[in-house]
Amino acid sequence: METNQFRSLDTHSLIESQVAREEMIPNGTKWVFPTYELVIDQEPDTREAANEFEAKLLAEFEKHNTQDIDEDDMNVSQRELNEALGHTTDQDPHYVRFLTRVAIAKKQVLRYSRWQNDAVLWVHSKGVLNHHDVPPCNHCGHERKFEFQVLPQLLTYLHVDHLTSLHNLTSRSCEWGTLAIYTCVKSCSGASECVEEFLHYQPAYLAD
Repeated sequence: METNQFRSLDTHSLIESQVAREEMIPNGTKWVFPTYELVIDQEPDTREAANEFEAKLLAEFEKHNTQDIDEDDMNVSQRELNEALGHTTDQDPHYVRFLTRVAIAKKQVLRYSRWQNDAVLWVHSKGVLNHHDVPPCNHCGHERKFEFQVLPQLLTYLHVDHLTSLHNLTSRSCEWGTLAIYTCVKSCSGASECVEEFLHYQPAYLAD
């Protein structure tokens, strides 16, 4: 019985075939995501933006808070963004900032900035979490702060659309705008090595 269940998942080929094991690393299977190495590096300087358009947009959004962006600056940025993307309507300011920020490091899938709540790179204006709404640590009661986030670019590398077992999901979608993780500032540990932290899910961006 165990052998039949084992073979029904086709996982036996991963053990019996060296070729199958090697193909699983870059391609994944129905039940296993492709394997990658995460390279940790500093974010490039904003002056290293891919082109003048990206550099200008990024500079404008870094210069102002989203609450007090000059309307003229915003109009220029929106017009240029619309021309670049072929859109006829203005885009979400958070979305503009997200695009221009990731443009200087297009392959990034994770952003780490320990305990800096204002470092979250939100994909759009909906589903933005106020850090005051982050629950305290379940173990010690101290506050949690932002530590890192998982970007939607990771979905491309995981080939989610090509994996039948995920592509056929109907009850929920395997996608996100960003996954922001908040951790205990005391770095406390419980009875086990693993301690539950807080994850905030921001839905994927849907243009109007």
